[in-house]
Amino acid sequence: MLVRVCKGARAIFLVCGAWGIFLSSQLQEAVAVSFEEEVKKLGQKDCYFTALAEELEPKRDAMAKFLSEAGIKPTVPDGGYFMMADFSALGL
Repeated sequence: MLVRVCKGARAIFLVCGAWGIFLSSQLQEAVAVSFEEEVKKLGQKDCYFTALAEELEPKRDAMAKFLSEAGIKPTVPDGGYFMMADFSALGL
């Protein structure tokens, strides 16, 4: 359970029954609010996370294809930004 109460630059959180006071910048607060709003839109076309995944998937597939064509065996991730590749077949 997470409850947030904000007053100015202070944020007071209740996490699993324990209260804590954290001082955060206005930028941190803005990012937190943005994430909260995006989580509400998960799975919808206008969600940042959904749009990002749809944008990166063809790029991931293109990279896996050209690595394979070059004799390098990619490990295609289900999610994430980085791709591992086995280039041992190249004898390097």
